[in-house]
Amino acid sequence: MNSGMNSEICEKSWLPRESCSHCRRPPHYQLRTFVFEGDRMVEVLKDGGPVHVYDSHFQFGTKKAELLLAALSVIHEFAASTQDDGTATVTSQVVVDEATGSQFQVWVEMHEDFVRSSGQHIQRPWLQIEALSIDSDRRIGLGVQKAKAICALEHDLREWVARGKALRQRATITLTLPRVNKRTVV
Repeated sequence: MNSGMNSEICEKSWLPRESCSHCRRPPHYQLRTFVFEGDRMVEVLKDGGPVHVYDSHFQFGTKKAELLLAALSVIHEFAASTQDDGTATVTSQVVVDEATGSQFQVWVEMHEDFVRSSGQHIQRPWLQIEALSIDSDRRIGLGVQKAKAICALEHDLREWVARGKALRQRATITLTLPRVNKRTVV
């Protein structure tokens, strides 16, 4: 965490964010795909760089992407309704994905990880999403900025997951062995 970073000043133009044209334009989100140790991965970018100044790489693999897509209705609510003071309408709940039947739990935690240039600690809401299945290692947390990015990239993320499933199906080899005649040879 860089406590010297001033969140009121744009890091690109060095102008106050309220008057900076760079900060006032709508963000452009995109996915960057790559392979890490044989696994398909995706990184979420905002205007070609990090989604948030406090996290240089927002990246994950297929399983976490599927978890995010399953929890999209909750992520939309969190992104749209969470206030600057930390007030959030998302409540702790267990959600069932209607498409897959998988269950996951969501809850909001407050984090004091944000520090203003004055040294003041700021609590920000953090949405936690955890799969309730054999894949208990599938857990991911999002702040409001990352939640907005996921919402904006919903279509691209769904296509990326679907392409991966199609690639796995094509890579599956089915062998059909000839039938062996079980007559006894004397």
